[in-house]
Amino acid sequence: MTVARVRHFNALVLLSALALSACAGSRDSLRPLPPRDPMIDVRAQQLVDQGLALAHAGDLVRAEQYVAEGLERGADERRYLPQLLRICIAASRYRAAVTYAQHYLERHPGDWSLRFLVGTIHEELGEHFTARRHFEQVLAAHETHAGAHFMLGRILRDTYSDPEAADLRFRRYLALEPNGTYAEEARSHLVHRIEATPEPPAPPAAPRMIPVQTETTTPASQPAPSPGRQVPR
Repeated sequence: MTVARVRHFNALVLLSALALSACAGSRDSLRPLPPRDPMIDVRAQQLVDQGLALAHAGDLVRAEQYVAEGLERGADERRYLPQLLRICIAASRYRAAVTYAQHYLERHPGDWSLRFLVGTIHEELGEHFTARRHFEQVLAAHETHAGAHFMLGRILRDTYSDPEAADLRFRRYLALEPNGTYAEEARSHLVHRIEATPEPPAPPAAPRMIPVQTETTTPASQPAPSPGRQVPR
């Protein structure tokens, strides 16, 4: 095959390839476009509100999806992330809840109420060491957080077999919330029961004073003068 014929053959191959590519492109242009996502223009707050409504109706799977998408689009995390975690907990999706929260706590380590909630989730998952770390971090910043004292006391009692240390936590919880949700459980697990403080005895009643009657001399009444009798002057 001469050089001219080789060049002619290569040119035919190139033209065929270009023609096939053009045909493929024209076929692609005739295919219907995929349907447009109807949620693409929905605002973040609308997604969150819809998700919370779904959660109230019991549709927890879609509720999680809507709220998570709303947060992804810029809804207020500090306000709505705890509600997303509660939706996950209600659906027994504890691991998903921890994942959502962990990303937030990396950026906002000082959100102690959320950290306490994450600690309770880890406790529910049986991850006692991680739960203890979260509760201790809460108490390092807020020593008066009653719930953290109680949960830490429960871990110390059940996982670390340290009833004396647990006793201190339960007592602190009772001092902060003597009538709290876990007050009865805390009292039942004290090493030394709290004795009821006896009321001081009432002071003795003052003796009743009986008035003393004294004899009084009443002058004898003089008889009235008889008629006709003259009274001496």
